Amino acid sequence: MCGIVLSIVLLSCGNKEGKLKVEAADSTNEILDDKKQVLIDTLDTNEGEWQFQQPPDIAFQGFDDVDKNVMLELETDSYKVAPENLEITISNNSDWDISTNTEFEISQYVTDDWEEFDMNKIVLKKKPVTIKKGDKDKLFLKLFKDQFDYPIGRYRVVVFFEFEWARFEHEVRFSIVE
Repeated sequence: MCGIVLSIVLLSCGNKEGKLKVEAADSTNEILDDKKQVLIDTLDTNEGEWQFQQPPDIAFQGFDDVDKNVMLELETDSYKVAPENLEITISNNSDWDISTNTEFEISQYVTDDWEEFDMNKIVLKKKPVTIKKGDKDKLFLKLFKDQFDYPIGRYRVVVFFEFEWARFEHEVRFSIVE
């Protein structure tokens, strides 16, 4: 869908009512009665939907910062038998406070690709955790051994995080060995 660029002009001298006048790209004008109404500088719609987005330079800087400076670590990454819970240490050395609702995915490496476990039947107890910039914290994620088998092989746990206006993910990997 074509974007429409709108510009707002307050006509204080020639407009005695103090109303906003909108000038659209197609040269049609309309007087708005509500002085407090705020219009978007650029509205580019795709199938009738739009959302607020940060300016690209700020968005990329923030994302790069958390991507490079948030670390997930396991004390042990090799087990003879899968543990009941996976203890993950999160180090946040970024310039942003991050949070998670302990949302995660578990995958097994099978034939050159990661196959995600079907966790649709599992209800995760969402426990909000916030890790301030410069801090560390621990997550204890249940592996649902009663629902999934963990034969010898490689596994990945992807944890979903948020900061300010964006979501990102980090992963840890572990192996079940003989």
